[in-house]
Amino acid sequence: MTGKMELSLNLGKTACEYLQDLRRNLEMAHSYAKEHAEKAQGKYVARYNLRAREKYFQIGEQVLILTPDSTI
Repeated sequence: MTGKMELSLNLGKTACEYLQDLRRNLEMAHSYAKEHAEKAQGKYVARYNLRAREKYFQIGEQVLILTPDSTI
């Protein structure tokens, strides 16, 4: 054997079938990733807000209000 190998041109699927399978697999992966991200986000929010409380202020109290920069 000299290192040369003959490759079969028949890969079992046409290009169209391959692309359809690829699209289906990518859609399935997207669906799984989206579902997983939503669950993880829900857990993160629940944990982050575990000790959060509503804040109430009385008239006359001094408060600091943070606003986003308008230089975006």
